[in-house]
Amino acid sequence: MTKLLRDYNDGKYAVLEGNFLSARKTGQVKAQLPLNESDFENDPAENGIMLIYDEVDGSVRKPADDEGSLGSSDNKTDERVMLHFSVEKLYNVGEQSLADFALPLGEFYPRLYELNKGDKFTTDAVVVADVEADLKDTLDSYVGNIVGVLNDGEFAGFIDATEEISKDDAEVAFKVIAVTDLPADDFQSKTYALKFEVV
Repeated sequence: MTKLLRDYNDGKYAVLEGNFLSARKTGQVKAQLPLNESDFENDPAENGIMLIYDEVDGSVRKPADDEGSLGSSDNKTDERVMLHFSVEKLYNVGEQSLADFALPLGEFYPRLYELNKGDKFTTDAVVVADVEADLKDTLDSYVGNIVGVLNDGEFAGFIDATEEISKDDAEVAFKVIAVTDLPADDFQSKTYALKFEVV
């Protein structure tokens, strides 16, 4: 059984901290296409998930399960994913945290960051084991693993920390480098997150 790490935390949606994103300096940021209507009809786009900037389709979509697989894992994408990191729009100042933001369909265009080797970010937009206790121990066991992005099901676009992959089989792969806390504010206690490096 698996679960999203953000569901262990206080917030409604995932939170992202961009520790070092080279796209900020190189200009590899894209924000000219809308969210795909079928992919985001029922759920908004959360910061920290991996999406596809599909210029042929004219939309930003989730990784698709018919695009191939990574190694022996038939549920991981081999597409060139980008990191979704839109500016948080919080309208009830004093009542909302960063975990109350996700980008709804049709409101704004999402901002996607190209990922390059050495980039680092921290997020709770991660699939982890569903454990009743000892969450910290479970998260610690992921440190050092190379992981990929799911391409099907309800967690498509989320990094899967529960299964290792070979970085040679992925367009973009991630190494879990630390268990840490996301930034806290007055409305949300500190929460567990994983810090990743693009490898």
